[in-house]
Amino acid sequence: MTKATTPAAPAVTTTVAPELKPQSIRLIGPVLQVLEQMAAHIRNGYTPETDLPVDLFGGSGSLGLYLKLGDPQVQFIEAAKVATQEALVRQQAERQREIEDAAAQLVADRQRAAARAVMEAQIAEQEATLKAMRAAAAAV
Repeated sequence: MTKATTPAAPAVTTTVAPELKPQSIRLIGPVLQVLEQMAAHIRNGYTPETDLPVDLFGGSGSLGLYLKLGDPQVQFIEAAKVATQEALVRQQAERQREIEDAAAQLVADRQRAAARAVMEAQIAEQEATLKAMRAAAAAV
């Protein structure tokens, strides 16, 4: 008995062309959608084209702008670093305020609980005194 073999399939090789990117992209549409698209394109190596106008259509709430392939200008990189640092400072200050507010609330809650415990002790003492007075009155 002879075992039949099947010939091996030839290896498939493909040549992948480098990703082609246009030098310029025009975005136009509702403002928030354009900004979301712009964020995606910026991650892919585009920056706003500062030599061309930005169109804001107030009646429709649309925005139109161009992006170009390339790196942002140095002054904008520096401005972004400053904005990031300022945002971190604000975030830390807000977090600190939240912590202080929570601590103040905790102190106030504890003070209310202590005051309530004092009042409840006074009520219990007054009730005991009243009970003793009633017992004394009943004995007379």
